[in-house]
Amino acid sequence: MDVHAGVAILFKVVDLEFRTPQKAFLYQPGTVPVAPDWDGGQAECGGGLHFSPTPYHALNFAGHLTRDKRRFVACPVALAGLAVHPDGQMPDKVKAKGLAEPCWEVDEHGRPVDGAVVWTPPALAAGVVAGRKAKSPATRRAKTSTKRRGGK
Repeated sequence: MDVHAGVAILFKVVDLEFRTPQKAFLYQPGTVPVAPDWDGGQAECGGGLHFSPTPYHALNFAGHLTRDKRRFVACPVALAGLAVHPDGQMPDKVKAKGLAEPCWEVDEHGRPVDGAVVWTPPALAAGVVAGRKAKSPATRRAKTSTKRRGGK
């Protein structure tokens, strides 16, 4: 599971129209679904949106969706809002009130499909690494070569 800037990338299996197998929620790529029935994480099932750590784990919740009738979406979810029930009956899922950023379509291995618009964590988009601006490989190389020549 990838985690960036306090946001985990989790997965959901949906039908060809990007609806959950029960048709309850739409996970159209580019949208940010939110559960109207959020229970604060109290119950393991119901009362929120449910996610799995990988597309493979999400298949446990595919219901009647066969290989030719399903898709997968990557869902950025804030760690602070996750409800985990490690001793529950379904340890392959967590739940939250909603997504932190827009979802996108992925293949069964979690790789973005062609044309998918993937959420990029703000820190990575701005080139910030560990609280400071990232340097390009060329900049690092230039500084390293200067040090080798006895420069500052």
